[in-house]
Amino acid sequence: MKKIAEHAILLSGESYESCCEQVRAYFKTTSLVLYHVVEIRKDRSCPATDFPFSATLERVQDKNRKRIKDLINDLKNPVLQQLTI
Repeated sequence: MKKIAEHAILLSGESYESCCEQVRAYFKTTSLVLYHVVEIRKDRSCPATDFPFSATLERVQDKNRKRIKDLINDLKNPVLQQLTI
């Protein structure tokens, strides 16, 4: 199966398992996104008290900022603006 999206989700919980349940519940009940498969990877998870957390958070934020800048630049494209008139 082809991966179509990847999300970094920050949440608070008493354990890894309780956080996994929060993620499952969110994707099960939200109408914002619908996925056939939701994979939670323990090897990509870490508590805020662990060293990799800050670096991971910074990397994810930088990636999101780049996506937003790219979307804004796309909206500024004159060809796209002509299509919306």
